[in-house]
Amino acid sequence: MREQWGSRTGFILATIGAAVGLGNIWRFAYVAGENGGGAFLVVYLACVLLVGLPLVIAEIALGRHGRGDAVAAFEADATRGAWRRARWIAVVGAVLILSYYAVIAGWALRYFVGAAAGGLWSAAPGGFGGYYQAFIGDAAEPVLWQAIMLAAPAAVVALGVKGGIERINLWLMPILAVIVVLLAAFALTLPGAEKGVRFLFAPD
Repeated sequence: MREQWGSRTGFILATIGAAVGLGNIWRFAYVAGENGGGAFLVVYLACVLLVGLPLVIAEIALGRHGRGDAVAAFEADATRGAWRRARWIAVVGAVLILSYYAVIAGWALRYFVGAAAGGLWSAAPGGFGGYYQAFIGDAAEPVLWQAIMLAAPAAVVALGVKGGIERINLWLMPILAVIVVLLAAFALTLPGAEKGVRFLFAPD
């Protein structure tokens, strides 16, 4: 029997989790500020509405009709022609993106553990820069944390759509939203916060 999503909320949260990449949180603010601030945000939102939204709708429609993975859906929806060859582009693209994000996510997990254990706060003699250099300079440790970040989602996917992907997103996406809001609120209390707000939102 083919698995189904248990709820609309679970599907939406999983979709958001797939669409909102690490770069939206990690790099977006300074990239936006360096490239026009508020003016960049207007163009960005226009691209989301005019390009991103139609692509999401098309992808959902393709999946609902094909009722399979990326390869099977294209095979079912495009019986012949160039679109059949496009099925592998999605797979190769996902592999390339995962290979990049698994490294960065491994770093993030290592820093989370370091902060929770207290080692991050008693950083190396070179400060936080020294802590980072000591970490990535090790031959095995970055690979270990990357492997953990590859194993974790593999374990979730192995539990299935409803019991794995949907269940974990029902917990993690709200937690992520709370963390982002709390970090933004904390950032606004720091010295020079008003300059950061102008950097991000003032049109340039």
